Amino acid sequence: MKKKRSSNITNTRHSSIGNNIFLTANGYEVPIEPISVVDLQLTEARIEKAFRDRGEPIDPPTYIIKTDLGDEEVFEITEKTLKAQHSDGSENEEESKRRLKLFLEHKDAVKRLEEEAATITQEIIMEGIALELPEDDEWTKRLIRRYVEIPKDKHEKWLLWLESEVFRSYSDLLDCIAYIFEISMTGMVAEEDKHKLIDLFRNPAQSGTGQPEEQVEESEGIESTEEISVEA
Repeated sequence: MKKKRSSNITNTRHSSIGNNIFLTANGYEVPIEPISVVDLQLTEARIEKAFRDRGEPIDPPTYIIKTDLGDEEVFEITEKTLKAQHSDGSENEEESKRRLKLFLEHKDAVKRLEEEAATITQEIIMEGIALELPEDDEWTKRLIRRYVEIPKDKHEKWLLWLESEVFRSYSDLLDCIAYIFEISMTGMVAEEDKHKLIDLFRNPAQSGTGQPEEQVEESEGIESTEEISVEA
């Protein structure tokens, strides 16, 4: 890394970095490299396959209603269909409990999938920052005095160094990420997809739909059924 105010500070991964330099607000010149677009594009599909292979309930759960004609109709379990009724109007409590259990398990699995995809996506993107962790730990002294715990894991320590020494402005980090996308994805990925990936850094827990997680305890929806079986 090169800081404009002190040109002898350099910790780049490669001796040749070309013209892809990002200048931070506090004067650091950060060398930038293209990242693997293929990895980015396949990350979610790979994680989804891994979740399916180990039986995670990432597909919406369903229930089956048998009609008066003997036909079976399949419906997705949603917040509006959590409660079930017998044909006499009374609640089918056992079925309602099973629907709620399946629904919450699905929501949890999807949340974990999205968080995992966001984490790995972030790791791939951060590979575009061509800096190595400094060999000395001088930079940690200031943080230790402020009771900041220094990670033992080298990658986590590298991320802390970037946050505390290089990208002190969060907008700097987002701008740098946008620049990484620019040199890696020009002509390959739609602008809206670039912005979606950048959003992962703003709130990884809201990746995918972009909506905050809601707690579900019970629903006002009522489903009248004569005979019900449940499928995960």
